[in-house]
Amino acid sequence: MVAQRYPYGQDGMRAFAKLDSLKERPHAIMTTNDFVACGIISAARSKGWNVPYVVLAVERSV
Repeated sequence: MVAQRYPYGQDGMRAFAKLDSLKERPHAIMTTNDFVACGIISAARSKGWNVPYVVLAVERSV
């Protein structure tokens, strides 16, 4: 899944909405930058996911 249109974590929040609808939760999520990772972490915590114990969000440096 690629989501890179909105600044300041909104991409991560939108991506997490798709991840949250999956039948099985991911164990790790790799992102392209810190903003996306922060958005995913924020959205996951707001939905009750236990970050980083249930899922780990990491940023991939190029």
